[in-house]
Amino acid sequence: MFAVYIDGIIDKLEGAGLGCWLGNVFVGCILYADDIVLISPTVHSLQMMLDVCSSFVLEVDMRFNRSKSVVMHVGARFKLPCEPVMLGDKPLSFVNEAKYLGVCLLSGSKFKVSLHHMKCNFLQFLPRDAL
Repeated sequence: MFAVYIDGIIDKLEGAGLGCWLGNVFVGCILYADDIVLISPTVHSLQMMLDVCSSFVLEVDMRFNRSKSVVMHVGARFKLPCEPVMLGDKPLSFVNEAKYLGVCLLSGSKFKVSLHHMKCNFLQFLPRDAL
C-alpha cells in the first residue's frame, strides 16, 4: 500500500520539472521501499523538491523522519557553505557521507561511494588462513 502512495511523490516532482534529468528521463527521485534520495542540480531546486514532498505527505497523512534526513553536496563547489535546506520548518544537517541501502555515499567534487565498511564486514567472516 505504501508504494501506491509514494509513487505520487515521483509524479509530483516529475510534473513540476524539478530535480535531475537524463535526456527525457526523470532521475531526480530514487526510491526503494521507504528510503528516498532526491537529486538536484542546485540547492534552490532541492528546496523546491522538499517543499513539494512536504505538501504531498501532508495530503496523504504521512510524515518524513527528519532525524534520518540529511543533505550532501557533490560537485565543484561542495565545500562552500550555502543556505539552510528545510524539511517543513526544520533545517536539515549537511553531511560528508550518508548511507543509502547499505552503500556509503561520499560528498566531494565528484560522485563517489565507499565500500570500506562492506569489505570489513566481509573480511570478518573469512577464516584467518584465507587472509
